[in-house]
Amino acid sequence: MPDAGAGSRLRSWAYALRTTNPPADGPTDTVTRWLVVTRAAVLPMTLVSGLVAGLLAIGEPGLDWRWLVLWWESHAPHIANNLMNDLYDTDVGTDSATYARARYAQHPAATGANRAAYTTPRRTTSCGSPERALEPTTPRWARAVGRSCWRRSPTGCCAPRC
Repeated sequence: MPDAGAGSRLRSWAYALRTTNPPADGPTDTVTRWLVVTRAAVLPMTLVSGLVAGLLAIGEPGLDWRWLVLWWESHAPHIANNLMNDLYDTDVGTDSATYARARYAQHPAATGANRAAYTTPRRTTSCGSPERALEPTTPRWARAVGRSCWRRSPTGCCAPRC
């Protein structure tokens, strides 16, 4: 990617946050790809609704702030699950260029953004179902959640449990 200015990167990020798509004509840097693949555009819905609920609960008897902290921290596994869900659906064939989401928005898996930029195959099990691990550039919590989303069945095949 050619060196893009800060203004062009900010416009690219804003576009990705508004549309859940990478800009067609602008730069696609690492942050833009992460915003698209993690579906960061829909996170404000859960953030705002939870914060409104927390604000409404202030002053009510029995308010336990630990629940609000737990809710806030649950967004990390949610983001990791979005990554693993796209990867698994692509491997199975659910997500493709003809997938329903592609009718209203460019799907990251259909463009190869998910696989090419963030995930690499590590090994294949005896049943041919790939186990995936996130690249080392991924935060440690995302790699841990990604690994915990796979379990080995009695037949030796790997299946997602997220």
